[in-house]
Amino acid sequence: MNYSISISVALLVLGAASSAEATVLTWADHNLAGTEPYASSIVQYNTTTGTNTILTSTPGRPDSLVFVPGGGIVYTVNMNTSEKGAVIFNGTTNTVIPITSISGGLRGEALAPGGTYVTVADSGSGTIYNVNLTTDAVTILATGLGSPTGPIGLAYGSDGNLYASVDNETTVDELNPTTGAVINSVSGYTGLEGMTFDPSTDDLFVSDQDTNGLLELGLGLSDPTLVATGQLMRPVGISADGIGDIFVANFDPVTGYISEYNIASDTTTFVADAAGITGIVATVVPEPSSLALLGTGLLGFNLIRRRRKGA
Repeated sequence: MNYSISISVALLVLGAASSAEATVLTWADHNLAGTEPYASSIVQYNTTTGTNTILTSTPGRPDSLVFVPGGGIVYTVNMNTSEKGAVIFNGTTNTVIPITSISGGLRGEALAPGGTYVTVADSGSGTIYNVNLTTDAVTILATGLGSPTGPIGLAYGSDGNLYASVDNETTVDELNPTTGAVINSVSGYTGLEGMTFDPSTDDLFVSDQDTNGLLELGLGLSDPTLVATGQLMRPVGISADGIGDIFVANFDPVTGYISEYNIASDTTTFVADAAGITGIVATVVPEPSSLALLGTGLLGFNLIRRRRKGA
């Protein structure tokens, strides 16, 4: 299905993959990537050396980003009509490769299971798009989500369903990934923004600017619990590293920074200064073999989580 909408999608290759299942960078590199819209930049943060490196400058203001197969990054940009959408940036040649361009207020995104397409949220029109990473085809998954503000944060759970923060940052919806139909909702919150799925607990996390913390939910939106309350500062983008930590973009044009929330201990530590940061992604996603090993410790993580919630 083709649409005469103005979308743009782009790929940032950070490192060569050793196999089809390899990740972008190894965890030993201790690298994160983030978006700094006020500087119109995609930035790499090295938590070992404390250095920040600009990977590319963007014509528009980048908002969120996600890793894709083959060692790339897809990021969303706004505030510039010539590049307003999702962008695949090629970091090898340091050039932006425009593919399509969506007109609207693009915010969060999530890599779909299987890695063949990226799902992108347009908060301005209340629409969720799927962008095929092979054919560049753009299709509409869902429309009319949220009022007056549409979807912002997106994440796929291990159940294959899509989750979105919607309705003026007050609600989390669970959607059918094929039809886009809303399956379930939880509401009554304020300031819900970015979203991530953590495989170590099999839970979803949503940044909550009202509590300066996170909202933790089980699959199917079960057992919603506020965690990390007061430990963050205007949290926006968040990203799970798959081994029990959530990296958080704490937004401020001048004093913004990255912090790391440890799920098991319910504690937060400072990672790096990052003025104006909105999006964050950890460079490590466990390979299938690593996920199998991670699964052996899953019960322990869930027991820790349930004990903490029951405390």
